[in-house]
Amino acid sequence: MPVRDKTTETTEQALHQFLLGVARMQAGSKFWRPLDRSERRDYDAFIEEWLPACRRALGIGEYGSVAIALRIESPLTPEVILEAIRDDGREWRESVIPADLRKNGVLKVDVRIRGSDVRMRYEWGIGAPSFDTLELRGTVSTGANGGSLVLARSGRNSGLAGSIATLLVISVLLWFRESKGWGAPLFLALVIGIVRFISDSEVTRQKDPAARYLAERLEGAVTSANTAALPAS
Repeated sequence: MPVRDKTTETTEQALHQFLLGVARMQAGSKFWRPLDRSERRDYDAFIEEWLPACRRALGIGEYGSVAIALRIESPLTPEVILEAIRDDGREWRESVIPADLRKNGVLKVDVRIRGSDVRMRYEWGIGAPSFDTLELRGTVSTGANGGSLVLARSGRNSGLAGSIATLLVISVLLWFRESKGWGAPLFLALVIGIVRFISDSEVTRQKDPAARYLAERLEGAVTSANTAALPAS
């Protein structure tokens, strides 16, 4: 089934189908016939057991610790907020970039806006990392009480390759978990490694200055627009 937009809901559905497939493989289920409701219920316990680990590994839902989550409300319209973010992206002076980021090769923040979607990434100088997955992605929509609601995440984007690799690792973990003998110690070692990797990959304002600065640039653009709209005293 083709998916036009990757959302939390579509990712959740994909994870359910992935885990259902793994459970059926372990049970020796035949794949060329549809499952009835009673058979699906037989696999529910397995899916619910492993779903949190998959969420955490992919950094989605309530386990989204691999990004700084932002929720910003403004009395201004989405059009005004988007224009303020776009205007902030026109800032070209290197002096506005924190010294530690400039030292690592950051030249400026590149802002791309498409419809209501916002993306911020760093532009790097010569000799800087040629591949960087850090970015801020967000949307600007109409708030419940009028005005605007900005939802965004600043963190590492592993993309499709990272997601596939993560699911393959989870598959290996599930396989060894059901094996006997030397499989159990290896399964435990792999679990520990994954947990450590997830912990080290955690993105917070304290741990990741680069992700923090992208979040601050978005917050600053909205704040500047709100301030400019205040009546002159």
